Amino acid sequence: MKKIVTMILVALLALAMAACSDDGKNSNNNDGTDGNGNHLGNLDVPDSCLVLNNIWEGYDEEQLFSAVGGDLSEENMTMDAPGRFNLGDPELVDNTLGFPAGKVDKIDDAASIMHMMNANTFTAGVYHVIESSDITALAEELKTNLEGRQWICGAPDKLIIAEVDGYLISCFGALDLVEDFVDNLETVYDTAEVIYNIDLIF
Repeated sequence: MKKIVTMILVALLALAMAACSDDGKNSNNNDGTDGNGNHLGNLDVPDSCLVLNNIWEGYDEEQLFSAVGGDLSEENMTMDAPGRFNLGDPELVDNTLGFPAGKVDKIDDAASIMHMMNANTFTAGVYHVIESSDITALAEELKTNLEGRQWICGAPDKLIIAEVDGYLISCFGALDLVEDFVDNLETVYDTAEVIYNIDLIF
């Protein structure tokens, strides 16, 4: 019953949603740059959504699945595409994406996409880290936080945590979906570094 109510709510909110980068300020061309050819590390304004969009747009038809992006607010939710995740509620960031609530002050921008039916099936988050020197410690804390979860509706099979040009990236879920994500991440961003690649066994 909860799933049906959630799906109806998502469908209703979708009518009012705004697409990630809808304002045309950041057109993404799937090569790790913005529409003006600027490398992501050189953008004046952090854009986690652009990073995640570039990865998502690398998917072929067979890899795609029904997904919802963002924090499910009217302002940020997107259907079948990544969306912005508001950092104003650290507990929501933690509960939904697994990023530790106590460390949200270390990031200034976030985006997400998750499987429509079950976040444990697939959830990906991208976080712009304010100080690049914090990336290693944040990756460790993110890993520890996700590994220590009490999963509901089935545990995910795999967890990856990666870094690209000052952005921390996490993805957990079904093995094939996570592997597709990593393949696309590494194809789109040749500077991507996978920090953790973990089989989650419970």
